[in-house]
Amino acid sequence: MTYPLNGNVYEVVAATTDTVTLAASANTTGWTYDSGGWMDEAPTAYGTYEVGTILTLYATAAVFDADMVGGLFRLWEDGLAAGMQNAPVGDSTAALADGQVYTNEGNVYGVWNVTGLTNWEKIGRVPAHTANTVRVYAEASTSTFFDADFLHPSYSILKITGYTSATQVTAEIVRYQMPASIIRLGTVFWEEGAWSNHRGYPSAMTLFEQRLWFGGSDSDPTVVWSSRSGGSYENFADGTKDADAIVYRLSEGSGDRIRWLSGARVLTAGTSRGEYAIAASSQQEALTPTNMRAVVQQTYGTSSAKPVRVNQTVLYPQRSGDAANPARKLREFAYSLSADAYESNNITVFSDHITGAGFDEIAYQPEPDNLIWIRRVDGVLAACTHEKTQEVLAWHRHVIGGGGVVKALATKPGLAGDEVWCSVERVIGGVTKRFIEVIDDGFDVHVDGKDDGVFVDSALVYDGAETATLSGLWHLNGATVRVRGDGARLTDVVVANGRVTLDTAVAKASVGFPIETVIETMDLEGGARAGTAQSRMKRVSQVFVLLVRSLGGKIGTASTDMRPILYRQASDPMDTAPPLYSGHIDFDMPGGHEREAIVRIEHDDPFPFYVAGLASELNTQG
Repeated sequence: MTYPLNGNVYEVVAATTDTVTLAASANTTGWTYDSGGWMDEAPTAYGTYEVGTILTLYATAAVFDADMVGGLFRLWEDGLAAGMQNAPVGDSTAALADGQVYTNEGNVYGVWNVTGLTNWEKIGRVPAHTANTVRVYAEASTSTFFDADFLHPSYSILKITGYTSATQVTAEIVRYQMPASIIRLGTVFWEEGAWSNHRGYPSAMTLFEQRLWFGGSDSDPTVVWSSRSGGSYENFADGTKDADAIVYRLSEGSGDRIRWLSGARVLTAGTSRGEYAIAASSQQEALTPTNMRAVVQQTYGTSSAKPVRVNQTVLYPQRSGDAANPARKLREFAYSLSADAYESNNITVFSDHITGAGFDEIAYQPEPDNLIWIRRVDGVLAACTHEKTQEVLAWHRHVIGGGGVVKALATKPGLAGDEVWCSVERVIGGVTKRFIEVIDDGFDVHVDGKDDGVFVDSALVYDGAETATLSGLWHLNGATVRVRGDGARLTDVVVANGRVTLDTAVAKASVGFPIETVIETMDLEGGARAGTAQSRMKRVSQVFVLLVRSLGGKIGTASTDMRPILYRQASDPMDTAPPLYSGHIDFDMPGGHEREAIVRIEHDDPFPFYVAGLASELNTQG
């Protein structure tokens, strides 16, 4: 990945023994790095400087910017220092003495503690270690040796610590020793770090094949970087060995800024103009610096919202014009065996109204119902029940009670399933307030009673001795709230001074904003003598609703004509609320013949309400 710096390219030349200078030179190359090492400001016996040394960099052209402070530069050994050659093993004419340096497999080593040797004749080989010191023994000897100190891999990494001008900065050595030849002579080989305030930082991140991956910076929007393999997530030392860090540019013409990365069957990347599969030459091989290819799969493009991974698929927001715009479609990026490629199916195609003016956040809740949540830009939540193996794909909207506007969305594991956490904003008593609220099912439809679970928003729960006064409701001050007490819906009350006073004393209660639920069918189809019932005059005469442990609710044909669902039986005691009901409820529908036959169910009571099925009797004219 080569690029010019500020429209020019430069070299490093020597100034004094503790400074180096940048001047015009050949092409530069972007890179990634790792940092660390020991602290020692004293020059070594090999003429190098160790980690912690502060240097001054001078440039003969306007190279530096103030926002480079904190960024890194890598300076390479030019090979001109005294003794800079491969180790002359077996050479009886090559002197061996303390302070010498030599190269081996691209790294630079220092000779020290020479014992019983004057030349290289008895040395058959040298190690290729990359840290600390290794003792090298002469052939067939345990008493003649020298110590080989690892100095640096032909380069040193410096961090810019201060900006003086466009031609002068200060820098600290943060990785490996500064090669003596650079201090003495300078070098024409150098690189600027890929990430900094000047270059920008990656916008996408994921884990894949024991590597930490980044992608899409301001200066390199189509580049992906990885750490070294084996869990070295903070080590970005690049190279050509299989375990080295990877730097790779997406080169297809559809490439734009990488906006997300996800690891599953392969490493996938979404850009503003297309979706990529990044893999080795075969599925049985690992990604390495020399075995990696990226192939564009689809060209829908992605928005700025972050995607979620569901098993072996990625659900990502399709770009709607500019990538910064809210997304209107959610696509499922998954491998197709028949196409032998990755496809992006639109899972909002049958419910394109559900996203409203668009969405900008996505979250995944695998328990208890495998839901994909989105936060619309108007603050409304929507969710998709996503059971792919059962071919279930059902969208539903969730309006937060009390006029709540969701500002942020996330999911996390909970005690009895996964929880949906929201930052909710409301206006209560003329004051705008922000709350952190959790959407938690908390109700077992098979065993819990009618006074269990919470079916109001921004709620608090009381469980104790009987009382008619509930306190601690400061967050609801001035709001009209709904109350369930001992399994019965009580009169709505206004919170004052953080408390409410009830009509009757209760031992168990939940207090909060009512949750408004609406179920509305499409125009029902029952057929007609002449064919379809669509557009013909018709009437829904009777509805059969199958409920499971439910209570409350209304039913009708329009919001202006709703009637309560009646549960109470003659055998139920009159001084308590009726029990939760399971089974069919028959309802004779009011009204006459209309062009559309619609059944509408509403529920805002503080009780569980599970509709398991709905059947209707339709009378059609013609």
